[in-house]
Amino acid sequence: MNPPVPFPKNYHTYLEKAMQALEVGNTQLATECLEKALSIQVDVDVLCLCVTLLKDRNQLEEALVCVRTYQPMLFESSKVEPIDIELITLLIETERLDQAREQMKQRSLLLENKSEYQQLQTMFEEKFAQVERQKEAEKAAKQQAILLEGKHIEDQSTLQQLHFVKQLPELQTKDLLPLSKRLLIGPLHPLLKTEIIHLLLERGVKEWIPITKKSYQKEIDFSTLMPLEYSSFFQEGLEKLSQTETFFLHCAYVYPFEREAFHSIEEWERDTSEETLLNDASELSQNIRTVEADLDLLTHL
Repeated sequence: MNPPVPFPKNYHTYLEKAMQALEVGNTQLATECLEKALSIQVDVDVLCLCVTLLKDRNQLEEALVCVRTYQPMLFESSKVEPIDIELITLLIETERLDQAREQMKQRSLLLENKSEYQQLQTMFEEKFAQVERQKEAEKAAKQQAILLEGKHIEDQSTLQQLHFVKQLPELQTKDLLPLSKRLLIGPLHPLLKTEIIHLLLERGVKEWIPITKKSYQKEIDFSTLMPLEYSSFFQEGLEKLSQTETFFLHCAYVYPFEREAFHSIEEWERDTSEETLLNDASELSQNIRTVEADLDLLTHL
Protein backbone atom coordinates (compact mmCIF):
# COMPACT_ATOMS: atom_id res chain seq x y z
CA MET A 1 0.00 0.00 0.00
CA ASN A 2 1.27 3.44 -0.91
CA PRO A 3 1.06 6.36 1.54
CA PRO A 4 -1.23 9.25 0.55
CA VAL A 5 0.27 11.49 -2.13
CA PRO A 6 -0.72 15.12 -2.80
CA PHE A 7 -2.37 14.73 -6.22
CA PRO A 8 -6.08 15.21 -5.47
CA LYS A 9 -6.87 15.91 -9.14
CA ASN A 10 -6.10 12.27 -9.95
CA TYR A 11 -8.57 10.87 -7.41
CA HIS A 12 -11.64 10.94 -9.63
CA THR A 13 -9.62 9.71 -12.61
CA TYR A 14 -8.73 6.53 -10.70
CA LEU A 15 -12.36 6.09 -9.60
CA GLU A 16 -13.55 6.40 -13.21
CA LYS A 17 -10.96 3.86 -14.35
CA ALA A 18 -12.07 1.51 -11.56
CA MET A 19 -15.72 1.76 -12.65
CA GLN A 20 -14.79 1.18 -16.28
CA ALA A 21 -12.78 -1.88 -15.29
CA LEU A 22 -15.75 -3.23 -13.32
CA GLU A 23 -18.06 -2.79 -16.33
CA VAL A 24 -15.88 -5.19 -18.34
CA GLY A 25 -15.35 -7.57 -15.41
CA ASN A 26 -11.69 -6.70 -14.80
CA THR A 27 -11.77 -6.78 -10.98
CA GLN A 28 -7.99 -6.87 -10.66
CA LEU A 29 -7.57 -3.56 -12.51
CA ALA A 30 -10.53 -2.16 -10.59
CA THR A 31 -8.97 -2.93 -7.19
CA GLU A 32 -5.62 -1.50 -8.31
CA CYS A 33 -7.33 1.76 -9.35
CA LEU A 34 -9.36 1.91 -6.14
CA GLU A 35 -6.24 1.49 -4.03
CA LYS A 36 -4.56 4.29 -5.95
CA ALA A 37 -7.61 6.47 -5.29
CA LEU A 38 -7.50 5.59 -1.59
CA SER A 39 -3.83 6.50 -1.42
CA ILE A 40 -4.84 10.00 -2.48
CA GLN A 41 -8.02 10.39 -0.48
CA VAL A 42 -9.60 7.95 1.96
CA ASP A 43 -13.31 7.40 1.44
CA VAL A 44 -15.03 4.69 3.48
CA ASP A 45 -17.44 3.72 0.69
CA VAL A 46 -14.54 3.35 -1.75
CA LEU A 47 -12.65 1.33 0.84
CA CYS A 48 -15.62 -1.00 1.37
CA LEU A 49 -15.90 -1.53 -2.38
CA CYS A 50 -12.20 -2.23 -2.67
CA VAL A 51 -12.36 -4.72 0.21
CA THR A 52 -15.39 -6.43 -1.34
CA LEU A 53 -13.57 -6.86 -4.65
CA LEU A 54 -10.49 -8.24 -2.94
CA LYS A 55 -12.65 -10.71 -1.01
CA ASP A 56 -14.38 -11.75 -4.23
CA ARG A 57 -10.91 -12.59 -5.59
CA ASN A 58 -10.22 -14.55 -2.39
CA GLN A 59 -7.48 -12.07 -1.46
CA LEU A 60 -8.46 -11.95 2.20
CA GLU A 61 -5.04 -11.00 3.53
CA GLU A 62 -4.77 -8.16 1.03
CA ALA A 63 -8.25 -6.99 2.02
CA LEU A 64 -7.25 -6.90 5.69
CA VAL A 65 -4.06 -5.00 4.85
CA CYS A 66 -6.19 -2.51 2.92
CA VAL A 67 -8.40 -1.91 5.97
CA ARG A 68 -5.39 -1.63 8.28
CA THR A 69 -3.72 0.86 5.95
CA TYR A 70 -6.61 3.21 5.27
CA GLN A 71 -8.64 2.87 8.49
CA PRO A 72 -6.07 2.04 11.22
CA MET A 73 -8.21 3.67 13.93
CA LEU A 74 -10.87 0.99 13.43
CA PHE A 75 -8.92 -1.24 15.81
CA GLU A 76 -9.60 1.28 18.60
CA SER A 77 -13.19 1.95 17.59
CA SER A 78 -16.37 0.82 19.32
CA LYS A 79 -18.66 1.69 16.42
CA VAL A 80 -20.61 -0.82 14.33
CA GLU A 81 -20.56 0.82 10.92
CA PRO A 82 -20.35 -1.41 7.81
CA ILE A 83 -16.57 -1.04 7.73
CA ASP A 84 -16.40 -2.19 11.36
CA ILE A 85 -18.41 -5.30 10.49
CA GLU A 86 -16.10 -5.82 7.51
CA LEU A 87 -13.04 -5.66 9.75
CA ILE A 88 -14.40 -8.28 12.16
CA THR A 89 -15.46 -10.50 9.26
CA LEU A 90 -11.96 -10.33 7.76
CA LEU A 91 -10.33 -11.12 11.09
CA ILE A 92 -12.55 -14.20 11.40
CA GLU A 93 -12.02 -15.30 7.80
CA THR A 94 -8.22 -14.95 8.12
CA GLU A 95 -8.37 -16.97 11.38
CA ARG A 96 -7.21 -14.12 13.61
CA LEU A 97 -9.76 -15.30 16.13
CA ASP A 98 -8.28 -13.67 19.23
CA GLN A 99 -8.31 -10.29 17.50
CA ALA A 100 -11.83 -10.89 16.20
CA ARG A 101 -13.04 -11.77 19.69
CA GLU A 102 -11.43 -8.59 21.06
CA GLN A 103 -13.03 -6.42 18.36
CA MET A 104 -16.45 -7.96 19.04
CA LYS A 105 -16.01 -7.41 22.78
CA GLN A 106 -15.04 -3.78 22.11
CA ARG A 107 -18.36 -3.24 20.35
CA SER A 108 -20.52 -5.58 22.44
CA LEU A 109 -22.93 -2.98 23.80
CA LEU A 110 -23.89 -1.69 20.36
CA LEU A 111 -23.27 -4.86 18.40
CA GLU A 112 -25.69 -7.00 20.39
CA ASN A 113 -28.53 -4.77 19.23
CA LYS A 114 -27.59 -5.19 15.57
CA SER A 115 -28.96 -7.88 13.26
CA GLU A 116 -25.40 -8.57 12.10
CA TYR A 117 -24.39 -9.67 15.60
CA GLN A 118 -25.82 -13.18 15.42
CA GLN A 119 -24.38 -13.63 11.96
CA LEU A 120 -20.91 -12.60 13.18
CA GLN A 121 -21.24 -14.75 16.29
CA THR A 122 -22.23 -17.79 14.22
CA MET A 123 -19.41 -17.15 11.74
CA PHE A 124 -16.95 -16.78 14.59
CA GLU A 125 -18.02 -20.00 16.29
CA GLU A 126 -17.99 -21.98 13.04
CA LYS A 127 -14.55 -20.66 12.08
CA PHE A 128 -13.21 -21.31 15.57
CA ALA A 129 -14.51 -24.90 15.47
CA GLN A 130 -13.06 -25.36 11.98
CA VAL A 131 -9.65 -24.08 13.06
CA GLU A 132 -9.69 -26.32 16.14
CA ARG A 133 -10.59 -29.36 14.01
CA GLN A 134 -7.81 -28.51 11.59
CA LYS A 135 -5.30 -28.11 14.42
CA GLU A 136 -6.36 -31.43 15.95
CA ALA A 137 -6.06 -33.19 12.58
CA GLU A 138 -2.60 -31.71 11.98
CA LYS A 139 -1.55 -32.63 15.52
CA ALA A 140 -2.76 -36.22 15.11
CA ALA A 141 -0.98 -36.54 11.77
CA LYS A 142 2.26 -35.23 13.27
CA GLN A 143 1.99 -37.60 16.23
CA GLN A 144 1.53 -40.55 13.89
CA ALA A 145 4.57 -39.45 11.88
CA ILE A 146 6.65 -39.28 15.09
CA LEU A 147 5.53 -42.77 16.14
CA LEU A 148 6.32 -44.12 12.68
CA GLU A 149 9.78 -42.55 12.74
CA GLY A 150 10.31 -43.92 16.24
CA LYS A 151 10.09 -47.52 15.02
CA HIS A 152 13.52 -47.29 13.40
CA ILE A 153 15.12 -44.22 15.01
CA GLU A 154 17.94 -46.29 16.54
CA ASP A 155 19.18 -46.99 13.00
CA GLN A 156 19.43 -43.29 12.15
CA SER A 157 22.30 -40.85 12.66
CA THR A 158 22.87 -39.13 15.99
CA LEU A 159 21.70 -35.85 14.47
CA GLN A 160 18.42 -37.42 13.33
CA GLN A 161 18.00 -38.98 16.76
CA LEU A 162 18.50 -35.56 18.35
CA HIS A 163 15.82 -33.99 16.16
CA PHE A 164 13.50 -36.91 16.88
CA VAL A 165 13.83 -36.64 20.67
CA LYS A 166 13.05 -32.91 20.47
CA GLN A 167 9.66 -33.85 18.96
CA LEU A 168 8.67 -36.30 21.69
CA PRO A 169 6.88 -33.66 23.86
CA GLU A 170 4.22 -33.51 21.15
CA LEU A 171 3.13 -37.10 21.89
CA GLN A 172 0.40 -37.99 24.32
CA THR A 173 1.68 -39.84 27.40
CA LYS A 174 -0.12 -43.04 26.38
CA ASP A 175 1.98 -43.11 23.19
CA LEU A 176 5.12 -41.62 24.70
CA LEU A 177 5.47 -44.17 27.50
CA PRO A 178 5.79 -47.41 25.48
CA LEU A 179 8.08 -45.73 22.96
CA SER A 180 10.27 -44.32 25.76
CA LYS A 181 10.52 -47.71 27.46
CA ARG A 182 11.98 -49.17 24.28
CA LEU A 183 14.34 -46.28 23.64
CA LEU A 184 15.69 -46.24 27.22
CA ILE A 185 17.06 -49.78 26.87
CA GLY A 186 18.19 -49.37 23.27
CA PRO A 187 21.33 -47.92 21.63
CA LEU A 188 20.17 -44.29 21.73
CA HIS A 189 22.80 -41.73 22.77
CA PRO A 190 22.90 -41.55 26.62
CA LEU A 191 22.38 -37.78 26.70
CA LEU A 192 19.24 -38.18 24.60
CA LYS A 193 18.01 -40.81 27.03
CA THR A 194 18.37 -38.22 29.78
CA GLU A 195 16.06 -35.92 27.80
CA ILE A 196 13.50 -38.72 27.64
CA ILE A 197 13.79 -39.47 31.37
CA HIS A 198 13.17 -35.82 32.23
CA LEU A 199 10.19 -35.71 29.86
CA LEU A 200 8.66 -38.72 31.62
CA LEU A 201 9.24 -37.06 34.98
CA GLU A 202 7.51 -33.91 33.74
CA ARG A 203 4.54 -36.06 32.68
CA GLY A 204 4.29 -37.46 36.21
CA VAL A 205 5.09 -41.06 35.28
CA LYS A 206 5.26 -43.25 38.40
CA GLU A 207 6.22 -46.63 36.92
CA TRP A 208 9.29 -48.83 37.28
CA ILE A 209 11.17 -48.51 34.00
CA PRO A 210 14.40 -50.30 32.93
CA ILE A 211 17.17 -47.93 31.82
CA THR A 212 20.41 -48.89 30.11
CA LYS A 213 23.38 -46.54 29.77
CA LYS A 214 26.50 -48.22 28.42
CA SER A 215 27.45 -50.87 31.01
CA TYR A 216 24.86 -49.69 33.54
CA GLN A 217 21.39 -51.20 33.59
CA LYS A 218 18.73 -50.98 36.26
CA GLU A 219 14.98 -50.81 36.71
CA ILE A 220 14.25 -47.34 38.08
CA ASP A 221 11.28 -46.33 40.22
CA PHE A 222 10.12 -43.09 38.61
CA SER A 223 7.92 -42.29 41.60
CA THR A 224 11.08 -41.63 43.64
CA LEU A 225 13.50 -40.54 40.90
CA MET A 226 14.57 -36.91 41.14
CA PRO A 227 15.47 -34.80 38.09
CA LEU A 228 19.22 -34.60 37.54
CA GLU A 229 19.59 -31.08 38.94
CA TYR A 230 18.06 -32.24 42.26
CA SER A 231 19.86 -35.59 42.51
CA SER A 232 22.02 -36.04 45.60
CA PHE A 233 25.23 -36.65 43.63
CA PHE A 234 24.81 -33.55 41.50
CA GLN A 235 23.89 -31.42 44.52
CA GLU A 236 27.09 -32.57 46.25
CA GLY A 237 29.05 -31.48 43.20
CA LEU A 238 27.48 -28.03 43.26
CA GLU A 239 28.63 -27.58 46.84
CA LYS A 240 32.21 -28.75 46.27
CA LEU A 241 33.10 -27.71 42.71
CA SER A 242 33.79 -24.23 41.39
CA GLN A 243 33.33 -25.16 37.71
CA THR A 244 30.16 -27.20 37.21
CA GLU A 245 29.46 -27.07 33.45
CA THR A 246 31.56 -30.14 32.62
CA PHE A 247 30.33 -31.87 35.76
CA PHE A 248 26.71 -31.32 34.70
CA LEU A 249 27.30 -32.76 31.21
CA HIS A 250 29.08 -35.79 32.63
CA CYS A 251 26.26 -36.37 35.12
CA ALA A 252 23.64 -35.89 32.43
CA TYR A 253 25.38 -38.49 30.29
CA VAL A 254 25.26 -41.25 32.93
CA TYR A 255 22.09 -40.14 34.82
CA PRO A 256 20.60 -41.82 36.81
CA PHE A 257 23.84 -43.79 37.38
CA GLU A 258 26.07 -40.86 38.42
CA ARG A 259 27.29 -42.35 41.67
CA GLU A 260 27.89 -45.80 40.16
CA ALA A 261 29.92 -44.28 37.31
CA PHE A 262 31.94 -41.63 39.19
CA HIS A 263 31.97 -42.97 42.80
CA SER A 264 32.47 -39.60 44.51
CA ILE A 265 32.92 -35.93 43.68
CA GLU A 266 36.57 -36.08 44.77
CA GLU A 267 37.33 -39.05 42.53
CA TRP A 268 35.54 -37.48 39.58
CA GLU A 269 37.49 -34.22 40.02
CA ARG A 270 40.78 -36.09 40.34
CA ASP A 271 40.18 -38.28 37.29
CA THR A 272 39.05 -35.42 35.05
CA SER A 273 42.46 -33.75 35.28
CA GLU A 274 44.38 -33.93 32.04
CA GLU A 275 47.31 -35.85 33.57
CA THR A 276 45.11 -38.51 35.14
CA LEU A 277 43.06 -39.04 31.98
CA LEU A 278 46.21 -39.62 29.96
CA ASN A 279 47.85 -42.09 32.36
CA ASP A 280 45.16 -43.72 34.49
CA ALA A 281 43.72 -47.04 33.31
CA SER A 282 41.14 -47.28 36.09
CA GLU A 283 37.48 -48.00 35.36
CA LEU A 284 36.51 -44.50 36.47
CA SER A 285 38.99 -42.83 34.10
CA GLN A 286 37.83 -45.07 31.28
CA ASN A 287 34.24 -44.04 32.03
CA ILE A 288 35.20 -40.38 31.83
CA ARG A 289 37.05 -40.88 28.54
CA THR A 290 33.97 -42.61 27.10
CA VAL A 291 31.74 -39.79 28.26
CA GLU A 292 34.03 -37.12 26.78
CA ALA A 293 34.19 -38.89 23.42
CA ASP A 294 30.41 -39.31 23.16
CA LEU A 295 29.74 -35.75 24.33
CA ASP A 296 32.07 -34.45 21.63
CA LEU A 297 30.06 -36.43 19.11
CA LEU A 298 26.79 -34.83 20.18
CA THR A 299 27.90 -31.27 20.95
CA HIS A 300 29.71 -30.87 17.62
CA LEU A 301 26.72 -31.80 15.45
